[in-house]
Formats: sequence, structure tokens, C-alpha cells
Amino acid sequence: MRPFQPLLTAACVACVVMLGCGRSEQPTAGAQEQTDGQAEQAAAETSDREPRVQSIVGELRTVDLDNRLFTVVTNSELYLFEFPDATEVVGTPNVRGLTGNTGDRVTVLYRPHPITSTKTAVRIEVQ
Repeated sequence: MRPFQPLLTAACVACVVMLGCGRSEQPTAGAQEQTDGQAEQAAAETSDREPRVQSIVGELRTVDLDNRLFTVVTNSELYLFEFPDATEVVGTPNVRGLTGNTGDRVTVLYRPHPITSTKTAVRIEVQ
């Protein structure tokens, strides 16, 4: 029996390895449907977590048209906003018009980024 013991051990190890490798194959159709359902649920949760629009009222301090940034000062805080093309501007013809309104009171509706401290202006109202 001794001469066959290493051969028997090697065969057992090979069987265990082959069984383990067989489990790493593609999931069955039922498992794939469950994965798709989980993906849809995760997408729904992500849309629920989309940042809500917030507002701030302060004094327009600087406008950087090249980098598409502007700053607003409240009583004690300085806020930096970015403005994409979709930003709505009220009280001046367009975003370029903001450069002539530094020092004016503004209301900014914005969305905070969920991970970074970036704030994206949705609407700028010059008062």
C-alpha cells in the first residue's frame, strides 16, 4: 500500500483543485438575473442619493471665466462654485455679465458633489 500512497494523495489533491476551478466559471442564468436585479437596485439607490439643490445668498466676489469658477462671500465664509454651460443666470444676460456685477448680492442654487467639496451652480440670481 505504501507505494501507492503518494499517487493516491496526488490524485486527491488534483480532484480538490479541479472542483475548486469548476466553481469559478460563469454563474448560471438564475444567478445572472439576480445580479442584474442587484444592479438595477443599486442604480435606483444612487439616484436617490443624488445631491439635492441647496441655496446660498451672499456677495459675488470674483468671476474666473477661463476656469469657469466664481466665489461668493457670506458673513464669515468664502464659497467657490463652478458653472457649466447649463447654469441659468437671472439678472444679467449671461455668465459673462457676472464679471461686471462683482460686489452685488447674489443667490446661488447649487448641487454639492457627494465626495469632494466641489459645488456646481445650477442657477445664479443677481439681485
